[in-house]
Amino acid sequence: RQPLLEQYRRPAPGLGEHDPAVIAREWNSTERPVVPAGRPLSGLKVVSFGAVIAGAVCATMLSELGADVIKIESPVMPDSVRRIRMGDPVVHEPSGAPVSAMFASYNRSVRSLALDMKQPSSVDLVLRLAAVADVVLENLSSDVLERWGLGYEKIAAVNPQIVMLSQTGFGHNGPRSHYLAYASTVFSFTGLTQIWGQSHPTAHDYPSAAHGLFAILAALAARERTGRGTHIDQAQIEVAGAIMGPMLLDVTVNGHEPGEDPPPGLVVRGLGDDGWLAVEPESLADWERLAALVGAADPADHAGVAAALESWAAALTPQQATRLAQRAGLAAGA
Repeated sequence: RQPLLEQYRRPAPGLGEHDPAVIAREWNSTERPVVPAGRPLSGLKVVSFGAVIAGAVCATMLSELGADVIKIESPVMPDSVRRIRMGDPVVHEPSGAPVSAMFASYNRSVRSLALDMKQPSSVDLVLRLAAVADVVLENLSSDVLERWGLGYEKIAAVNPQIVMLSQTGFGHNGPRSHYLAYASTVFSFTGLTQIWGQSHPTAHDYPSAAHGLFAILAALAARERTGRGTHIDQAQIEVAGAIMGPMLLDVTVNGHEPGEDPPPGLVVRGLGDDGWLAVEPESLADWERLAALVGAADPADHAGVAAALESWAAALTPQQATRLAQRAGLAAGA
């Protein structure tokens, strides 16, 4: 195989190589590096069972980086996002399947193939595609591909160099691997429903798509060194945990339980077109500093302090107000 990522490799920087002065010289130089023809992943072949958001968006990102992506859907139960219209009129593509603006956005740049995976001929066709592909990705329930006869072992048997990404809520081998999961399930399981005070139906889909893309690129780089493919078992609960570091540190270092007395996040208008100031008092001391800054009488009267802040900020540009609030020891920004 042609090393797809080799054109972007460079040695690790030496000491001082990435100093600001060196970087400035590179930016100001009139000489530009030779850019390879095509997009970064041109030549990469992907078979996608990516559906709804996480899997579909991951496949679309690969496609827009240059990969040739074939999205496989059931003609009986196509991607459910096709039916989410957000008030748009009912539209059908030439095949007769419904389509929506959301579906078109999440699946742009990919090719489409309808296969009834209950048919042995469809399984055979997917294996033929996988035999010449670089990547297979899916975000179905953990047992679906196995039931179809398309588990990782079957695909790796026809293509040992395949990189396969499986995106599920709870992974494939843990005690909850058999649980059905959606983004709102993951949201609640990881504690964010309590912290935010509400659930969210799609919050973890997008970071899962991005983490999946990074994992695929890392696996392709490893394949160039070893000649072997791999199965990436991505659990959305682990993606959620990976991006919750600040909240976990707040518990372990500061002893502050997320969800207890969350910062109110005051946002008020300042001078200028679309000019706003954000201030986040997190403690009694912060409220006292803020009350003193804006001339409020009672720091415990949060509504009164917020009203005084609104009047105070209205006479200043957000940048002026930011400097004054930060000098007072507050977390603030324009």
